[in-house]
Amino acid sequence: MKIYNEVVSRFNESTGMWETISEDSFNYDGPMALAQGIPPNSSPIATSDTIADTVKTTTGYFTDG
Repeated sequence: MKIYNEVVSRFNESTGMWETISEDSFNYDGPMALAQGIPPNSSPIATSDTIADTVKTTTGYFTDG
């Protein structure tokens, strides 16, 4: 199985198709559970893990506000 980190493509107006300019990928032949994005001994983010308290800064960055 090929795992893609990044693919850069562009649309060719004359052919009407997408062309791959470059790609960063590698072939993977390990366990499928490890290729699905969740590292071993971890769990997906739950709703209880979200941050509900935020701080809003409204001061200016430039002189005179």
